Amino acid sequence: MNCIEEIRRKWPLAYAKCNGILLKAIPLREHLELTASLSTCLFRERFRVLRSILSGELIKLRDIIDLEELVYTIGLLHDLGKASTRYYEVFAKHVKSSRSTIELRFYGHEHITSCLIEMAILFEREDEMFIAACDLLSKVISRHHSAMEERHPLSFSPRFNFTEIVSGMCNSSVISFIERELLTTCNKKSYNLCTRVLRALTRYIENKWLCEQTTWFKCKRGIQGFSISGLSTSLSERSLRDVYRLVSTLTGMLIIADNLVADYEERSSDEGSSRLYVVHWKRELSNYLEKCLRD
Repeated sequence: MNCIEEIRRKWPLAYAKCNGILLKAIPLREHLELTASLSTCLFRERFRVLRSILSGELIKLRDIIDLEELVYTIGLLHDLGKASTRYYEVFAKHVKSSRSTIELRFYGHEHITSCLIEMAILFEREDEMFIAACDLLSKVISRHHSAMEERHPLSFSPRFNFTEIVSGMCNSSVISFIERELLTTCNKKSYNLCTRVLRALTRYIENKWLCEQTTWFKCKRGIQGFSISGLSTSLSERSLRDVYRLVSTLTGMLIIADNLVADYEERSSDEGSSRLYVVHWKRELSNYLEKCLRD
């Protein structure tokens, strides 16, 4: 069985590398679950400090956000956009035209995930606090590759037809992946936020016509800004700073966990200085990391 056939059979994937044959493939479900588990384990002792940010106008978030559950949900959803079948189709074309080793790429996948979350919560207007939590999720997920060129939501300008990549999420295979793999994981953890976000996403994706109309223009305003939808239409300057700190801290946690998991998965690609940071994080977090991987 050649590389393309193997990838199609194993889809969705978090990573793959081919050279005529499939050299390495990492199931998306495994990467998402490991990132979610590692991020909550590594940073559990820091949640109390992070919770102190939720004061003033943000104090309402304390009533609906369990930070451990929030961090787990961010980890479980952060690469969901990679499930788009359009990424597979583009990769298949590149493999056919290349004789060298080639890796599966998912340019802009973080914005696919965030955009779908932003659009899905438009239909959840009866619960403002749930909307606030989802909006926070989308802001964090959209920023976990922001150090890379043209990937920060403020500078992101799709090099591809964004709606076309989104359309690869609007099908029964993605719905099945969410329901059979991710929802099952959430239910085992008894994480209500995780379950509700995935169900909201499923409802939106099931409306194929609506899902396929999703554009970056429609959702980028919510992702780019630091005013949390559902919480307040006009946050004070101090609260805006606190939202920035909250988003930045949660994004940092995700970036660290995501890169450590990629290192654990023994991916061979080297994205610039990220490898040096992984070495640093492994040293700084060695005691926590050893315990988390053991557990």
